Amino acid sequence: MIHTYESTKVWRKWNCIWISTYNDKSNLHKIIYFLIGFFKFILNLPFSKIIHIHLSWHISAVRKFPFFILSYLFKKKIIIHLHSGAEPIVNSKLRKLYNFYFQNADITILLAQSIKYSLENIYSFKKVIVLYNSSNISLNKKSNSSQKYILFTGHINDNKGIFDLLKAFSLICKNHPSWKLIIAGIGDVKKLNFLINKYQISDQVDFIGW
Repeated sequence: MIHTYESTKVWRKWNCIWISTYNDKSNLHKIIYFLIGFFKFILNLPFSKIIHIHLSWHISAVRKFPFFILSYLFKKKIIIHLHSGAEPIVNSKLRKLYNFYFQNADITILLAQSIKYSLENIYSFKKVIVLYNSSNISLNKKSNSSQKYILFTGHINDNKGIFDLLKAFSLICKNHPSWKLIIAGIGDVKKLNFLINKYQISDQVDFIGW
């Protein structure tokens, strides 16, 4: 999604800078990676008009708080972009933190109308809109490869539909040996592997992780 943003005229017109704060390596790597990102953020903050903060649930919300509070103190325009479904936020123990985000961000972006309806019953927003995730798909029409792929990217849980996808794929894949299901993400990997083995589709499913 970030790479899609980078390819637009808006990115160049507004001189956007993307600062990443998370990787999926060891805890030490995560801490160092976060500190490097935070240092880059501090260097760029005085020269920025708008701060666009992506966050999700649990530790993501805590990790982004220093960025938010500094932006708030420096009186920057703040966009909160919530990359999560409603359920983890509704049931979160960090309700006060989320409420602080939503009440003080100049605008909050959510991913679906259903999420907006659920959260508005619990939280108060300064301003909230729905903006669906974008994805640029480039088709290589000149490819002569007989291999075909189905790609799933996202959190591995029931809400994302990955387990339904596995069941559906298992019903057709044996009749279509040239098709392969690629799964990228984190979450309930134990259930994912259990179902792959249960449906006996391991030869046509590739889980590549985060």
